[in-house]
Amino acid sequence: MRTLVASLAASALVHALLAIFARHAPPAAGPQKRAVPLVVRDHGKKPPAPPPAPKRIARLSPKRAPTPSAVEAPPRPVTPPAPPQGFSVDTKSTVQDSSVSVAAKEGGGNLFADPNEGKPAGDKAPVRPPPPEPFAAAEWATDAAERSPPYPSAALRAEIEGQVMLKVCVSPSGDVDSVQVIKGLGFGCDEAASTWAKQHWHFRPARRGGRAVTACMLQPMRFVLQR
Repeated sequence: MRTLVASLAASALVHALLAIFARHAPPAAGPQKRAVPLVVRDHGKKPPAPPPAPKRIARLSPKRAPTPSAVEAPPRPVTPPAPPQGFSVDTKSTVQDSSVSVAAKEGGGNLFADPNEGKPAGDKAPVRPPPPEPFAAAEWATDAAERSPPYPSAALRAEIEGQVMLKVCVSPSGDVDSVQVIKGLGFGCDEAASTWAKQHWHFRPARRGGRAVTACMLQPMRFVLQR
């Protein structure tokens, strides 16, 4: 029994010494390991996309009031050019009562020239009508004692007095062309007035620009009883 215990103790001591010796002994030279690069092949898969960048929020800065130097000055009033002085007449090109058309001149020139001559249709100035010719009304050529007809008998019996207003048109020869009763009196006065004016009234005809023309006028005829 003692022999077995002694052998176990000796074996344990030997193992302890070997362990201490193995711990402090230099390592044995062996084959060195070499690093091999790892190659990863792409089999059709795309790398993950990078995360989106954060959105920037645009902020409006408050507008600054313009400085006094940046304010535009009001435009200055433009003075119109003065009209040309003087007026000249070219008597060599002045044409009156003729079909010849002479162009007008800027600032004066031909008195009878057409201002629209040589201008396009859209730029033509309106043509003013000529001034009216002087007019003279018809005048009496019949004496005052012969202007009234005999008193109608019906009006005389009824003692009617008053006035008949006639519209008389006088021809260029001075005769009465037509008579129209505008305001009547009745009792035969209207017929007597219109018939007498048609047959007995004569005038010096009206004239326009020195020419005799037909003209109409209002002419009263009074009926008054003699007492």
